[in-house]
Amino acid sequence: MSSSGKEEVAVMESYPMNGGDGTFSYNKNSNFQRVATNVARETINEVIAEKLDIKQFSPALTTFQIADLGCSVGPNTFLAVQNIIEAVRRKYESQGLSSQLPDFQVLFNDHASNDFNTLFASLPSDRPYCAAGVPGSFHGRLFPKASLHFVHSSYALQWLCKGIISEAQVDSFNLPVYAPSPDEMTALVESNGCFSIERMDLAAPGSKIDVSFGGHACMLHLRAGMEGIISKHFGSEIIDDLFDRFLEKTNEFSDRLNSAYRQGSQLVAILKRK
Repeated sequence: MSSSGKEEVAVMESYPMNGGDGTFSYNKNSNFQRVATNVARETINEVIAEKLDIKQFSPALTTFQIADLGCSVGPNTFLAVQNIIEAVRRKYESQGLSSQLPDFQVLFNDHASNDFNTLFASLPSDRPYCAAGVPGSFHGRLFPKASLHFVHSSYALQWLCKGIISEAQVDSFNLPVYAPSPDEMTALVESNGCFSIERMDLAAPGSKIDVSFGGHACMLHLRAGMEGIISKHFGSEIIDDLFDRFLEKTNEFSDRLNSAYRQGSQLVAILKRK
């Protein structure tokens, strides 16, 4: 509770695209994203033509609702939703259901700090849809159940509304581990001057293990060795979630993990004191 007796509300950080219409605005500097929207257009058209089952809601459906998650300020979002609407129209026409074509409503979503003023001021005047803004992070609940018919998102899903630790904590974390290459190890020994290298091999311990070294085993080994130093810096409350997330990532790349582990990964050096 705050000193005023009112419960404090946590505000999520958000990083919207630059608003307005100035030199550095997203409105004037999103050509790359526009190309990506156009590249995806053909795929979206084909999927709508092949997969959208309009007979399951015709003629009862009166409003076809489209949401664009991470819409920013335009104009890319307008191109994307226009493409979708045209594809849906063609689908109705191909099924002989032009007379049952519903009204279209587009729900433009982005963080509350997004420049919705610029977005709505630049809406196409001849748009074939009703428009509404839905502020908030799409990583949370935004819409009623079963209320959307098509959801679009482009160059937005990579943004997290909340990742779990602060950027300052990450920047100040130093893991005292370094794996030198054979050349680096040779240079270090020579610069020290106290030893000569009798032999140096790059071994592959994974090649001696019969079973697959999967993501779970990798997670357990890292947690056993690193949990202490991570907990000391970030706090123990994040540990379970951190390694659960790590396991999900390693499972995605288990084949590459096994391949890398069976290659040379352990430096064996025999030194002789001069």
